[in-house]
Amino acid sequence: MTGQRASSWSAAHRLPHHGERRSSGHYQQDGLGRDSRGALRVFSAMLDPFRPGPDVGADTPAWLATSPEINGVSGRFFVRHETVITASHTTDVARCNQLWDAGARLVGLPSEL
Repeated sequence: MTGQRASSWSAAHRLPHHGERRSSGHYQQDGLGRDSRGALRVFSAMLDPFRPGPDVGADTPAWLATSPEINGVSGRFFVRHETVITASHTTDVARCNQLWDAGARLVGLPSEL
């Protein structure tokens, strides 16, 4: 999650804006523990009826992509439609620049766009 938050913040502050949104949101995972073995797998299976389904897990990201409520909002992180404050290292300029540069290098793009 730290990388997701830092990448979102970097994109919001480095790229020119044309009215688009550059925020990210927490998604709830279902199927956690599916690949576990032994007692952990049994425990995980017991929790399955209480876990949210994919519709709940995708709610915040889908809302971020479509909601007019957040037009013009960028560089924020959301959990259940609410802005949350993230750890200071997720908005540390030097760390975010390192992450951005590494990501650009990995996909063959220049770090300065």
